[in-house]
Formats: sequence, structure tokens, C-alpha cells
Amino acid sequence: MGKLKLNVKRETFSSFFFLIFVTTLTLVNFSTTALAAPIPLRLDQAMQRMIENNLSVKSLALNYELAEIQYDTAWHTFYMPTISLNVASTSQYSLGNLSMPHTPGRDNPDSVRYRGYPEGPKLLELNIGSYTLFNFFKDRALYDQAKLNYENARLVYKEALRSARFALVGIYFNTKTAQEKLEASERSMMIAQAIAELMDSRKKLGKATEDEQNSASVDLLSAKGDYSLRKKDFETFLVTLNAQLNTAPNTEYILTTEPPYIPVHLEPKTLFDIFKSQAPSSRAAENNLTNAEINASIAEKNRLPLPKIDFSGITVDYGNGFAGGTGPVYSPNGQLEVSATISLTLQLWGPNGFFNANTARTAYINRENAEIAQKNTIQAGELRIQSDILTIKKAESDIKELREAFAKNSKILDSTFKKATSSVTDRLQLRDALKSARDSEQAYLDALLGHITAKNGLAEFLGLDRLPGDQL
Repeated sequence: MGKLKLNVKRETFSSFFFLIFVTTLTLVNFSTTALAAPIPLRLDQAMQRMIENNLSVKSLALNYELAEIQYDTAWHTFYMPTISLNVASTSQYSLGNLSMPHTPGRDNPDSVRYRGYPEGPKLLELNIGSYTLFNFFKDRALYDQAKLNYENARLVYKEALRSARFALVGIYFNTKTAQEKLEASERSMMIAQAIAELMDSRKKLGKATEDEQNSASVDLLSAKGDYSLRKKDFETFLVTLNAQLNTAPNTEYILTTEPPYIPVHLEPKTLFDIFKSQAPSSRAAENNLTNAEINASIAEKNRLPLPKIDFSGITVDYGNGFAGGTGPVYSPNGQLEVSATISLTLQLWGPNGFFNANTARTAYINRENAEIAQKNTIQAGELRIQSDILTIKKAESDIKELREAFAKNSKILDSTFKKATSSVTDRLQLRDALKSARDSEQAYLDALLGHITAKNGLAEFLGLDRLPGDQL
């Protein structure tokens, strides 16, 4: 990005032993420095790390799995009966018999009354539970609601994952921009240092006043302050990036993916159509309206004396018995039971009014509110799209102007600094040239970041991975 490369004078060390000392320290700390070396990281690599390591993403996947289980339960409840298998056996042993009034005592050792045998009235039982055959589609409406809730959960998971990806793109390029601003600030600080040294030299030669020397020192302090501020910003963004990737907060990276500038041609009508058909807010409003209509339908049916036909189930049991005497006699038995029920319940009066009038009216009001909410969502979406289009177009216009201003200010700074090193040049002019070059570069980086943020924000709002024509 037109980085300024200036030759800064270094002190030469005449002491051989001092050089030996510095070299020794470098070798001793080489392994530690190598271990702490920044890790090169592309945007696609960061995205993969987030999907694999981010705990919030894992939680989203678990919640989606729970929604799948709930939908599967609703499906089986509606379409399938409950089937159970019971196995049981009992054993009885008579310790003795008591003589009851008007009942002769039974003390025959060969009698079953005296000796106990295993007995299982229902040794094995298979039951196919109750199943509703028809209730004027009330259960179907409940199943449709469960299906709708599952679709909502799937939509929430999909959009949450997309939002997480956009959030990572944002923090990645924010960190990258902060890193480039830090480098630009470091270059400005080095130039300010060179200017301060130049003023010191001129002061000794009598070619600069003390005020010029002090002013150059103040400019250097200001450049150092700006560098410290940019370093703090970069470290803050770096901590946020590591949190997204679920890595150690002090992990450093060399972010190699440059913020791309990709202008897009946005057609409002096309974006409106996309918004109505697949935007998360639009689909959520549509699902809420559908849910309200189902509730209203159920409330209407609950007011009518509609019969309900239940298939009570099939029960098949198989057992055994023993007869007494001089020896046991095995006596198996089994039976098949099938029953059906038709029930009719009509609530004439209760807490919900005559024929559930209050419940029905509540459902109608909720449906009307859902219709209003859907219309408001569509109107708000159209306004948001128009506003975002204007923001993106302005960002593209600003980028062109700021890129040109940055290039020109960089040339002016190079020329002014060269004149200052070879002849007498107004120090204030040099200071202004340095400030203009630094500010224009910062503004250009901010404009690039703002353009990316605006595009991704609109794409996320529309439920897209990227805008039409975008390649990010």
C-alpha cells in the first residue's frame, strides 16, 4: 500500500566486546523467540479453525440436534402408535391353610392349596397402544406446528452459523487493518525521529532555531503516542480474534489475506425479492403468521361438537397355570383384545367463555398481529436495503478518492523529506506532509474495512453468504 521506506541512521559500535555481549544474548533467547513467532493465518484457515474449535458453534450444532429429536418425536407421535412388550411371572407358595367358618380345612399334602407352583396369569403381553384415527385434523395441525418449529430451529442454526462466519470475517479484517495501521504509525514515528535528529543537527550548525528543535521533539512525542494507541488497538482485536478461534489470548498471527476491494452492482428489486423469499427476518415473520393461522384453526374446531375416533389398541397376552392333585397339570391360556372408542366432548361454559369464545378470539387477535408484524418486517426490510445500498455506493466512491489522495500525499512526503535532508526546508511543511500522508493512509484503510463490513452486513441481513457479484 505504498509503504514508505526510509533509511534511518544507526549508531556504530566501536567496542568489540559489546558486540560479543549482544550476540550472546541473541543466541540465548533464540529458541524462545522462535517458539513465540507469529503464525501465518489465511482467512479460510481461520474459518476452519473457528468451525472446529469455537464453543459457541458447537453449542449451535447441539441445539439443532435437539430440534431434530423433538421433530422426530412429533412425527412418531402422529404417525405411529406406541408398542410395548411386558414379561412377568409370579410364584406362590402356601405355608398352610386356615379353617374358616363354614369352610372345611384343606390339609391334603397333595392339594394345590397346600403346595405352591409357579403361576403366571400373563407371562407375556404385547400391547399396541392407543392411536387416534380421526379428530378432524386437530392432531395434524399440532404435527404441522411441530414441523414448523423444527424448520424455525433449522433456520436459526443456519443463520447463526452464517452470522458466526461473518463475525469472524469482520474481526479478521479489523485485526488485519489494525495491524497495518500499527505498521503505518511505526513508519510515521521513524520519520518523526529522523526529522527530530535533523533539527538537532541543524541547531548545532546554527541553521535551525530552538523553537524548531522543540517543535520537532513535540511531533516525535505525538507520533510515539499515536503508535502506542495503535498498538493497544491491535492487541485488543487480537484477543477478540483468539476468542473466536478458541486459542490462547496471546497467540500472535501474521494475517496474510488482504482486505479485498470488490465493487458490486446492486439492483434494488433483485435484493427486495431475495429478502422476501429467504431473509431470516422475513421467513421468521412468515412462519409466525403460519403458526398463528394454525392456532386459529384449532381454536375454531374446539368450539364445534366434533367427534374423536380413537383406536384403543390391541393387547395380546399369553399365560400358564397349574392344576393340583398328585401331579401338576400345565394349562396354557391366551387372548386377543381389540377395542375402539368414539368420544364427544363439548364445553358449553367455562373460564374461556361460551363455547370457548375467548380462546377463539385470542387466536384471531394473534393472527391479526402476526399479519401486521409481517407487513412491518417487509417495510423495514425495504428501507434497510435502500439504506445499505447507499452506504455501499458511498464507500466505493470514498475509496477511489482516498486511494488517490493517499498516493499523492505519499509522493509529497517523499519529495519534502528529500529536500529537507539536502537543503533548508520549512519544518512545518515537512510536518504537515507527514501528517497528511499518515492520515490519508489511515482513512483509506478505514474505508476499505467499512466497505467490507457494509457488504457483509447486507448479505447477512438477506440470508446470503455473499452479495450477488461479490467474491469474498
